[in-house]
Amino acid sequence: MKLLFLPLLLASSQALAQAANDLTVCRLTKCMKIDKDTTACVYRGAHNTQETLMFERYEFRPKEYLCQWQIDQPPPPNIYDTLKAIKESQE
Repeated sequence: MKLLFLPLLLASSQALAQAANDLTVCRLTKCMKIDKDTTACVYRGAHNTQETLMFERYEFRPKEYLCQWQIDQPPPPNIYDTLKAIKESQE
């Protein structure tokens, strides 16, 4: 039984190590109020990684978090264009 558990443990630890390599720190760049209760926040990380998260009125907005690293992405649009497009899509 112990011999079967060891390879399973090693495989899962290698998968976790690979997943950790695919993450980068994304920092809060800008937030914009979409409507009375919703705020859109843009986060940016290494190699043009950009993510947009939506938050409710009293929800905690972290200054930084680990996001999926998007290697060799073209430069994203500037922050104001991104937030403007999100606001227009909500109307």
